[in-house]
Amino acid sequence: MPKFDEHPTVKSFYKKVAKVDVLPQTTTLDATLLRDLCLEMGADDVGFIDIDRPEITN
Repeated sequence: MPKFDEHPTVKSFYKKVAKVDVLPQTTTLDATLLRDLCLEMGADDVGFIDIDRPEITN
């Protein structure tokens, strides 16, 4: 049985991760930056909503 690290999906993930720059700790994340990061990491579709929206409370 092949090792986990040898699986094609895992290899593809690590290739993509290697291309992403590590964000400095002082960076403020916004929806555009997070969306671009998610898309670059392979998410086909991503969206964000404001955490204060009344529609998502209890």
